[in-house]
Amino acid sequence: MKAEINQNGSLGFYDPKLHTQIPDSAIDISDADYHAHISGDLRQRVGEQWVSYTPPGPTLDDLKLAKHANILTDYESAISTITNAYPQSEIDTWSTQEAEAIAYQADPAADVPFLTSQALARGITVADLATLIVTKAAAYKLAVGTALGKRQSLDEQIDAAPSSAELDVIIW
Repeated sequence: MKAEINQNGSLGFYDPKLHTQIPDSAIDISDADYHAHISGDLRQRVGEQWVSYTPPGPTLDDLKLAKHANILTDYESAISTITNAYPQSEIDTWSTQEAEAIAYQADPAADVPFLTSQALARGITVADLATLIVTKAAAYKLAVGTALGKRQSLDEQIDAAPSSAELDVIIW
């Protein structure tokens, strides 16, 4: 059996009984080395020998990138627990609802066509709907602000972590 590492770092195996064109740079390897490699035991060529090889682990920067991604996923999950109960088409109206509710509370004579039609369809007063919307908007802002602040704090901790052990204790 012969083996060769090409210019891309890929390892190729050649059996002279099967292959007619074997690169000149291929070296002889034992059946044991071949089987060790294909069974998952990584091998590295050192001179004319193949030795067990353990690739280096991820760098601290790699670990930090992964931790940032995990925290972002956890943040998005936390926000989703709030927004999953609503269709996107409704979420898209929240800023309009809040603006009209605030305008109505400031001046009950304000033109609030969205709230008026919504209140009529729900069978409640515009005043009651405006109160509900302002209350829910405040609760949403508090929840999102808290989650966002937590994510930003954890991101800062990740950036400042001097070791992988310090990263391991940073959790959502």
